[in-house]
Amino acid sequence: MLSDLLFGGKLPKWLGFDKNPIPLPGTRPTILQGRIFQSLNRTRTFSPSYRLVVDLSRATFFSNIPGVVSDWRFFDLYATTLSNWINGVYQEF
Repeated sequence: MLSDLLFGGKLPKWLGFDKNPIPLPGTRPTILQGRIFQSLNRTRTFSPSYRLVVDLSRATFFSNIPGVVSDWRFFDLYATTLSNWINGVYQEF
């Protein structure tokens, strides 16, 4: 579950602070690794969020991030890139 850092599942789902469960593919030695554990009576998860792919034979790179320029939940574009991040869709720069 992608939970809000401050509220962590304590608010109604319709407010949109928390997102549905998101699979974390891979294992510890792979690029898309993730970790889930319990700490202070809360489930904690950690995984890489910023992804960068570089082909050194080209003058461009590809990146992917689950958020946008604003961390404000009520910003219109707040979660627009989340589906790209989940599905591994990269933007070329």
